[in-house]
Amino acid sequence: MIICATGFVGSAILDELVERAHKVTAVVRHADKVAKSGVKRLLIVGGAGTLFVKPGLRVVNSGAIPAEIMGGARPLGNFYLNTLMKEDGIDWVFFSPAGTFEEHGRKMGKFRLGKDDLVVDAEGKSHISVQDYAVAMVDELEKPQHHKERFAIGY
Repeated sequence: MIICATGFVGSAILDELVERAHKVTAVVRHADKVAKSGVKRLLIVGGAGTLFVKPGLRVVNSGAIPAEIMGGARPLGNFYLNTLMKEDGIDWVFFSPAGTFEEHGRKMGKFRLGKDDLVVDAEGKSHISVQDYAVAMVDELEKPQHHKERFAIGY
């Protein structure tokens, strides 16, 4: 199931699924209806806002998120922290990207995964191409490593 399959991230994930010969179906738009639909597992394209940049300080509270996207960052973070973390009816995964998505990046196939901290490179930059994000999402779909938790990605 892909929701928003024509969007920035959704289209990259759709391309990766098709490349790996998966059949893709859109089922529902609201997480609270997923368990009733018979879906056993839900993979969510999350945000980086709830990741920690240092102990006790989340990205969303660090001043790093531009004001023009804060209106989407806070509700998504609240959904993860206040709703999803309490959900036990389905096997969910919230996949947080790096701080910067590279729309015109390339699929390198090499990246690092984390859990609750923003993944940064040796220079302190947090970035990932949308293509490598899609690779990691489809890897998780094919060989689940995370259950009822969040994981993060970056170079």
